[in-house]
Amino acid sequence: MKKETQIKRFRDYLSKNDIEFDLVDLEHEIDGSLSFEENLTLLKEKLNLPRDINKEEEIQFYQEQREKIEKEALKQEQEDISQLSTAEPQIDQYYFETIHYIKMLVKGYSHALMYEGTAGLGKTHTVRKTLQQAGLKLGRDFAHLQGYATPLSLVQFLYEHRDYKIIFIDDCEGILTNERGKTILKGSLDKQHGSERIVQYHTTLKNHSIPSRFTLKAKVIICANKYPSDADFDAIKDRCLYNRIDFDKDTIIKILTEISKKPYRDLTKEQRTKVIDLITQHGDNTTTIRTYFKICDLMAYSPENYERLALNILKITKERALVIELKDTGKKVKDQEREFIVRTGKSRATFYNIRKSLK
Repeated sequence: MKKETQIKRFRDYLSKNDIEFDLVDLEHEIDGSLSFEENLTLLKEKLNLPRDINKEEEIQFYQEQREKIEKEALKQEQEDISQLSTAEPQIDQYYFETIHYIKMLVKGYSHALMYEGTAGLGKTHTVRKTLQQAGLKLGRDFAHLQGYATPLSLVQFLYEHRDYKIIFIDDCEGILTNERGKTILKGSLDKQHGSERIVQYHTTLKNHSIPSRFTLKAKVIICANKYPSDADFDAIKDRCLYNRIDFDKDTIIKILTEISKKPYRDLTKEQRTKVIDLITQHGDNTTTIRTYFKICDLMAYSPENYERLALNILKITKERALVIELKDTGKKVKDQEREFIVRTGKSRATFYNIRKSLK
């Protein structure tokens, strides 16, 4: 079946099941060398959709997904608190603006914050830790929406937590690239209706309890690795506080050095210092906090071979930087793929695996 025919069939399928098809870049996602059924299976896995979905099941499905995420987040909350160390005040200086913007929301001096920066630099941890230290409890005072979401599931989440103190929308790329999603975000951040923020959403979906219009009292924090560069998002950012973190290599090393002062696994202080020295020598500005812990894991696994294994991770990090660079050029994905293969000698699969990890 031709790719163009498959795209039309996919649009019919998604529309029939009342799935927000404009969230999906069908031109990119559909592989013309595969059958419709094979592409459908891959798309369902990508969107984390059940094998069979209908109008009545969509809200229930996303409700179950959110409840699962919230239970995991509640468990993680105690672990986050227990991990706070005396080194963190030194780390907090690098997140000074973000921490104070969050405190402004908690104290009622602002109603929203948009926050972006490279993945793996502690954005989510900074938000959650600051809210926790301000006395807010997850599931009681603030709600955390993370991962894939449709406009409909976003509206339901906003409605269910409309009276919380804070709603934290974290890395929900599907919303950021969707026209309806951006419209909902504008409403959740806009105070043009006097002092109220009004969220409006209309759907043909039956058997749901979401009103088409409601007042959002909760303050909103939106966190992403990178926001789209367009007029709509400029308008959204204009409605709230905004901050971006971009660390150079020297700053990243300083942050990792502070983190290394804290015990990890059974590594000695000398071993953790060796990890920092290795990153200092071979890392770059794409190195993240996650990179440090990966290499620490290698050190714990095999002190004799960790360096050789770690260099492979740092090499992958540089390939990841190239994928980000190519993505930001705006070139067609196929052109990005070809350039990646030429410049790295790696496979098509490597390119798409790294690209997928950025989402």
